[in-house]
Amino acid sequence: MNPLEKLAAQINAIPDPHRYVIEAAQNILAQHRLAADDLAGHLSDYGDRCARLLAAFAFDELPKEVTRLDQAARQAANRRPDEGRAIASRESIHLRARACGWTSEEIDRLLSVAGDSSRISAITWRSATVAGQAVDRAELRQSLRTTAYSNAGWEKFVSTMPRIAPPESAVE
Repeated sequence: MNPLEKLAAQINAIPDPHRYVIEAAQNILAQHRLAADDLAGHLSDYGDRCARLLAAFAFDELPKEVTRLDQAARQAANRRPDEGRAIASRESIHLRARACGWTSEEIDRLLSVAGDSSRISAITWRSATVAGQAVDRAELRQSLRTTAYSNAGWEKFVSTMPRIAPPESAVE
């Protein structure tokens, strides 16, 4: 292929290369249900690389950049927690903690301390393991106290909560 034929092939590879670059990015974001902010760094790099290719009239290289952006978007979408999975994970934590005698308040505090329920790896009647660190149930219970409680009010509230002890079916 002589240089003139090569140039013609490159220029005709994509009818409107500028629009192709923009529409490809928009389509990728829509396909993966991502916001532009979710891929800000990747979009910036994509734009820089595409601008260099457009300036060099290397239009036939643009689809490779689109594929590269699509791969980054796919990875970002996979890292984003699925709402259904997050709810199921929280429900699983509630069930496991309830089986160990935890109250709803304690479980909710545990989940807020963990930040992400997937970081909770074990729950016993005495403690939970969050990201490899033991979180004592008594300390969690104490962290429920706010400044609105007087000492007497707090003692009364704590007295209504079940004792921190192994469940009846557990054997130590």
